[in-house]
Amino acid sequence: QTCALPISMPRVRGVGGSARFNASRFDIAIDSGGLGDLRVGSSKVALYALDTDVEMAAIDVLVTGPLRQQFDLVDQPPLGYLKKIDLKVDDFSGQAATQLALKFPLAKNLKVDQIDVLATAEVSDFSQRKAALGQDASEGKLSVRVDRQGLDINGQLKLGPTPATVEM
Repeated sequence: QTCALPISMPRVRGVGGSARFNASRFDIAIDSGGLGDLRVGSSKVALYALDTDVEMAAIDVLVTGPLRQQFDLVDQPPLGYLKKIDLKVDDFSGQAATQLALKFPLAKNLKVDQIDVLATAEVSDFSQRKAALGQDASEGKLSVRVDRQGLDINGQLKLGPTPATVEM
């Protein structure tokens, strides 16, 4: 099976899982899938309140694999998140387990501020070229949390040859 997103994004292949539905909701449990070297783990999609005027979606997805490929997905049009903050996907490497949770109304003219988002990631072997002060970051082990209020990053890495603690 193949799963396509409603925006121009690559297709996830080998999707496996199950679905249940009734008049008010449609629940999908995903247990496998992949895109390149990325793997989709235990994930859920719920379309609910389908019998009301305010239909909703809740998506909870686990993605594991190379950080660069995960960043490449969020840098694709129409998102372009890294380009917006003047970063290049190719400057990053590492492995990440990312949990993404989205909740939004099923509206034809959905606005970004209507989307509740929470992403958390555990990143190992993190590296970034020219991360700060002209130095490369390497050997990183980071915890990342992103929501509508901002970005939190905590962990350890080397900046150039110097061990450093990251708390932002």
